[in-house]
Amino acid sequence: RVTQINAPFYLAPQLLKQGLSDYSYNVGFRRNNLGLNSNDYGEWQAIAYQRYGWTPWLTAGVRGESSAQRINGGPIVNLLLGPSGQYGQLDTSLAVSQDQAAVGYGSVSSYTYALPYMSARLSMQYLSRDYANLAQGAETDKQKLTWLVSVGGAKAPFGSLSATYAE
Repeated sequence: RVTQINAPFYLAPQLLKQGLSDYSYNVGFRRNNLGLNSNDYGEWQAIAYQRYGWTPWLTAGVRGESSAQRINGGPIVNLLLGPSGQYGQLDTSLAVSQDQAAVGYGSVSSYTYALPYMSARLSMQYLSRDYANLAQGAETDKQKLTWLVSVGGAKAPFGSLSATYAE
């Protein structure tokens, strides 16, 4: 049995070098019946994010998405813990959404600890009942809490091995 944590909003785990920006701004029309009809477009949509490397240990920014029906947005934070990240890295994204009159919220966080030959990761996602984004409306049935824990190791030239448990 396989379970995946699908983050319905963005979480970019890479820290940026101090002073650098990472951004994307997109506007277009929703493509309906992809692979079935070649000219079937729906309502307009916009998706954007911008992150900035504030210090060697902190990258932060905002992200959002919108259509005529829904809006969703919030902050993104990537943080090294301890000098040079010796205690790992924490990545968090929060979101508030509105779909018609329904207001929802969500968060996804990930803690990663890596050594040269092994790594561990803990991820958690929470979505309120009325959380919505461009892919799913507030009425969509969704799991409220999803989490996973993963440990792995690697040794060249033998390869790598990891184990993951998700619920």
